[in-house]
Amino acid sequence: MSLISPFNSSEIKIAFVVGCPDGRSERYRVTNIVNAFWEKNIVADRYCMEEIDKLIQNVKKYNLVILFRCFCELDVLELLFIEIYKYKVFVIYDMDDLKTETPNLPRHNRIYKNIISCCHAVTCTTEYIAKRVEKSVNKRTYVIPNTLNNYQVHLAKTQALKKQDNLIKIVYQSGTNTHDQDFKVAEKALLSTLKKHKNVQLHVIGPCSLDKKFGKENVIFQPYMDYLELQRYVAYMDINIAPLQIIPYKEGKSELKIFESGLVKIPTVASPIDSYKRCINNGVNGFLAYTEKEWEDILDKLVNNNILREKIGNQAYKDFTDKYFIDNCINDIIYTYRKIITQPYENLLQNLRTRCFHKKRKLFWYERVFSVLNSRDKSHKIITLLGLQLKIKRHV
Repeated sequence: MSLISPFNSSEIKIAFVVGCPDGRSERYRVTNIVNAFWEKNIVADRYCMEEIDKLIQNVKKYNLVILFRCFCELDVLELLFIEIYKYKVFVIYDMDDLKTETPNLPRHNRIYKNIISCCHAVTCTTEYIAKRVEKSVNKRTYVIPNTLNNYQVHLAKTQALKKQDNLIKIVYQSGTNTHDQDFKVAEKALLSTLKKHKNVQLHVIGPCSLDKKFGKENVIFQPYMDYLELQRYVAYMDINIAPLQIIPYKEGKSELKIFESGLVKIPTVASPIDSYKRCINNGVNGFLAYTEKEWEDILDKLVNNNILREKIGNQAYKDFTDKYFIDNCINDIIYTYRKIITQPYENLLQNLRTRCFHKKRKLFWYERVFSVLNSRDKSHKIITLLGLQLKIKRHV
């Protein structure tokens, strides 16, 4: 469903196109920004992928189109890009993960790179992603961080935090079922902590496959929650953990799990990926665990010292809330968009035509293959297929 702003004039006029179906990422990449823009009387409209035709009709009213997580073959967006270039509208691709380097998914990486090649710039969540994307696709790339919105900050200020028991609760927010290998980074340390301290519980939010060694009596599973419900739940935890594999794709993860836990004054123990190292002052507003032993030692220290937990949690709140609050970030975001749309305009129609042409040529040769496969003449079929194979390799 499209969301059209009530304003009709401003220096920046933006249309966001949302490509992710679950809407989770949309909150901190689109919705927070749109709401902040509306408060400043800046035109900021939202379209979903099913409304591309509607945007094509309206594109000339904007000077910037932002494609957030749009994942499709380039020909799906071909008419939109043609209208964008026709009216000299700038177009950005926005990503909150390192989508051009997803492990074991070369087709996905190619699709993302094809779309980005037809954009004027890229915006992303972290410095790490910006450097990797700029190098791999040769596009100007800018960092726009994930943010906290007014609802989250207001809830954190009004929420009464009361310990209802003597348990020490460690929370792991998996988010999706792709984080099983990440959990293993802290698995041995958690098993040791649960074994040594009978008053410790592990709370797992979202899908995660745990080793059978974890007993049912001290592990609580919770389904994925609405973000405000999640904030209320995490506020009653004592320690947040954010383990990640140290590989390029995971290095691109944002600080979201760190600063959202900091908002409710919960200290975090995290893997030393690039973005975590940039925001965590080790031992001051959180902890970085480089080895299995460090994971175990830090968890042990936090479990045994409630004063330390409170001290680190309070500092995390001070350091992260102001830094990532959308009202404090919005002027920098406006500056970034303004910087992009004041560049000399580059018509990227040739990039679009080249990539769409190759896609159509590929489909043409595959259609020829299918027609030959249906042929009754076996000798003709073999010879023709060999010839088509060579043509596909040569031309596509």
